[in-house]
Amino acid sequence: MEVTIETLADVMRERADAVRVTADRMVGRADQLRWRGAAAEACRVRVRACALGLRDAAALHDDAALALERHAAAVRAALAEGR
Repeated sequence: MEVTIETLADVMRERADAVRVTADRMVGRADQLRWRGAAAEACRVRVRACALGLRDAAALHDDAALALERHAAAVRAALAEGR
């Protein structure tokens, strides 16, 4: 299998999606706990904060994928011009 810049961009997007799914599952599971009280709420707040960090990381993966695609396009254009 040939690894191209476009392939790497696709992998970055897939990882971003997987990270978002993980964040959503974490929050969902924390919210479904029957555990109640101050400690339970503190745990949920912490899980939501962690999920926010994961979503930020996923957005950075998307940004990286876009940068890779732009770079690939620039390389193709340069090759087409004979540079």
